[in-house]
Amino acid sequence: MFDVKDSLCIAGNSAKACEDAIGFGKGYCFVIDGASGLSKVNIVDEQSDAAWFATQVKEKLCARLEDDDRTPTATIISEIIKELNDTYVNALAEKGMEPPSDSPSAGIALFRKLDGRIEFFGLGDCTGVVRKADDQILVLKDTRLSELDVQVLRKMAEMHLQTGISVLDAREKCNDLLLLNRSMRNKDGGYWILDLSGRGVEHALICSWPENSVKTFFACSDGFAQLTDVFGIYKDYAELLEEAENTDLIKLCDTLFTAQTQDHEANRFPRFKFRDDASCLWGKLL
Repeated sequence: MFDVKDSLCIAGNSAKACEDAIGFGKGYCFVIDGASGLSKVNIVDEQSDAAWFATQVKEKLCARLEDDDRTPTATIISEIIKELNDTYVNALAEKGMEPPSDSPSAGIALFRKLDGRIEFFGLGDCTGVVRKADDQILVLKDTRLSELDVQVLRKMAEMHLQTGISVLDAREKCNDLLLLNRSMRNKDGGYWILDLSGRGVEHALICSWPENSVKTFFACSDGFAQLTDVFGIYKDYAELLEEAENTDLIKLCDTLFTAQTQDHEANRFPRFKFRDDASCLWGKLL
């Protein structure tokens, strides 16, 4: 049984929709990180198709996983994606519009009980962490999207040093590079993620372990992972997990928000937004 000890899902900007989502039950837990649309064209939800996508995947996953520990995760997610794609295509038809260049997508880090084992299913840049019964720490993350984004962040930092504009202002001048990266979505040589095509599902990072060999689980979006990956407040995920076990997640989020406020133009710690949505959960296997 999954015993979630703490969780949070907080919008980076209270004036905008949160594009992260979390879900958990007796046999599963997950974090979803919807990708903000660079084209700023929304079809289904006038505020954010990414938020719609993340929320719909969450609700349908919770409904499917609650009493199902047999059906393969890829099968369940593929069926959910097909339903959402039908909704999206119908909305396009009603509006007489062509699909935008960046229809909604999302990363996911999911743990579930499946056939007597504990499975991890991951796509995009969400992170999963496991502490095994022997106290070994395993970090589960596909780094391909992050590696593409680092190239753009370096360019933004170079522009800041060369011209004096802030890193966040430089982002607007690098939008074409970001769009180029996003055009590599679910393609060989690019990165794999959840989207309405469903092509990424078969390329998910999947691991599994005997049920009694997993002690602790942890999952977070890249916004929360900035505590380690961007600001280095915690040197690695083992240290971040230990802190999560001993401190309320909201306090960790406050620490992150303080660091972001102190670097409000992202000049010391380059990133795409002043503050991203942040979501995280952790717990024990009973």
